[in-house]
Amino acid sequence: MGEYQSGRFGVLPPHFSLEIISSPKSVFADFVPVFVPWHLYGNVSRWYYNYIFRLPTFYRSLIGIGKGILFHETESGSLNTIRLRIAMTNLNNEDLPLPPRDEQDQVVRYLDWKVSGINRLINAKRRQIALLQEQKRAVVNSQLYGERVWLKRLITSPFQYGANDSGMDFSPDLPRYVRITDISNDGNLKEEGKKSLNNITTQPYILSDGDILFARSGATSGKTFLYKKEYGLCAFAGYLIRAKLDTNKILPGYLMYVTDSSDYEEWKNSIFIQSTIQNISAERYSQLPIPLPSLDEQNIIISLLNKQCERINRVISKLNTEIALFTEYRTRLVSDVVTGKLDVRGVVVPEFEAVEDFTGEEETCDMDIMENEE
Repeated sequence: MGEYQSGRFGVLPPHFSLEIISSPKSVFADFVPVFVPWHLYGNVSRWYYNYIFRLPTFYRSLIGIGKGILFHETESGSLNTIRLRIAMTNLNNEDLPLPPRDEQDQVVRYLDWKVSGINRLINAKRRQIALLQEQKRAVVNSQLYGERVWLKRLITSPFQYGANDSGMDFSPDLPRYVRITDISNDGNLKEEGKKSLNNITTQPYILSDGDILFARSGATSGKTFLYKKEYGLCAFAGYLIRAKLDTNKILPGYLMYVTDSSDYEEWKNSIFIQSTIQNISAERYSQLPIPLPSLDEQNIIISLLNKQCERINRVISKLNTEIALFTEYRTRLVSDVVTGKLDVRGVVVPEFEAVEDFTGEEETCDMDIMENEE
């Protein structure tokens, strides 16, 4: 075991004895090592370092000592990690804070209390979103009808995987590089963390108005994005699959509503049950059954659902904004406490119920460089 690979749960230092287990939540491959503390040397709290290793400031401290590190920092200050490998000899020389054990334990108690409170608020909002999405799916489902046709019969060319490239710093003179992490929960492109793709690599992956992108792996499997020309020149990454629709048979806006339906959700879940990781290949998407009315009827359905779903979409967007603010506050609070900027040594922590963020999405992982390595 010559290297540690950091993923969404962080990196543990070499003075820990470690056990490797497989992660059922991993989105990188069939098996990805997850390092779990087995024995601690010295009077050290693993839970204190659990908070340390989740901080963006910790990831920044590793930029100069790793192999194959590919980072970009968003405007909000968070870091998206593509792949990070750290040799044990390098990690062994990293300086880490080491307050007295009683202070470590107090920091953990305080943060467990405060973070649980924030998580409770975030989870409540996520439950609201889930209920609204369920309501939206039911509304959409009620308007879909017609003979079911496999999606592969409604496209003008074979499904295409995107570029296996990490991208480069964003330039308005180059195509924007669209990755899974660039697509917001409401189906738009995020403004933060933008990247470009160089002109040499780009041409086969340039998007055209009306192209549909499907996410193929990980927790975002099944997520869809409709490209519109007003986004400007864009190319797409390899964890996405492009469908070029035959608009004489199906309208892009109609297909997007199909992917908002409860039938589509059930179709995705039936695929996930059959596999050890969440993955939907181009072959699977080709067999997606689409209820297909006439083009005139599709236009009517789109107009009707636009009106019926407007309020739901607006509320979901507001809730997502609130979740982002709570998440940012949680990260800042942890940083302030573990670095001593906020002194909590004298704070009496009351009894409380520990609450996890049920999505586990405290950090984001940008996976483009690994996309076609299966």
